[in-house]
Amino acid sequence: MPQLKDLIRQRRTEIGKTLEQIGIEMGVSKATVQRWESGEIKDIRRSKMVALAKSLETTPAYLMGWDSEKSEAGLSEFPEKHWSAPLVMAYASAITPKQEATCAVLGIPHVIPDMDDVPNIPTCEMLVYAFPAAAGIPLLAEDDYDRIEFPESVVPSGADFGIRIKGDSMQPTIEDGSIVFVRKQPDLQNGQIGIFMIDGEAACKRYFHKGTTVTLRSENPEYADIEIKPYQEFYIAGRVLGYH
Repeated sequence: MPQLKDLIRQRRTEIGKTLEQIGIEMGVSKATVQRWESGEIKDIRRSKMVALAKSLETTPAYLMGWDSEKSEAGLSEFPEKHWSAPLVMAYASAITPKQEATCAVLGIPHVIPDMDDVPNIPTCEMLVYAFPAAAGIPLLAEDDYDRIEFPESVVPSGADFGIRIKGDSMQPTIEDGSIVFVRKQPDLQNGQIGIFMIDGEAACKRYFHKGTTVTLRSENPEYADIEIKPYQEFYIAGRVLGYH
């Protein structure tokens, strides 16, 4: 079955639209559309999928691989059999790796349902930044974020924003593709997990400070500790309060 990223790229090429045109029509950056096509961003909210299908002059069902018909009929609808309330509720409440595993078993793309589909669950909206592209304090990376609704139960109290983690350096504590929830603060206690800026590069590590020495440690033992040198530009962007 064709993957979502391939269907997006193929359909955009067929209708002759550029990445920038799709981005403008959807109200997202060109970089976001490019990451959908490359598969770097694997999870797309249901509302974004509907808007993407409209921009690509096709249907959400076609992009999801459920239907081979490319016509524009039914642009605003997903097949309801795929969105029964109890299943959507359980799916939306699960952490990202469990959502992705469920989709892998079912052979469907990872799509985040809108919270309107999930009855009687209080929600909150968070800015979630693309971790690999973050430059400076993540809140300044204006072109690299999505607004995502989460069940209130999964967002820790005091979180200011989310960051999507890429890579396995924090496994098994934080899985590749997880979203970490961060509170902006300039210092941490020993052993706490934080988001750090090192010479303009963002990193998620566990923090240790002894005397004048700062050490950042991965959870994955295959990665060496990072000892911050006096000449490096370094600061703490915030503390990781939890992950999804």
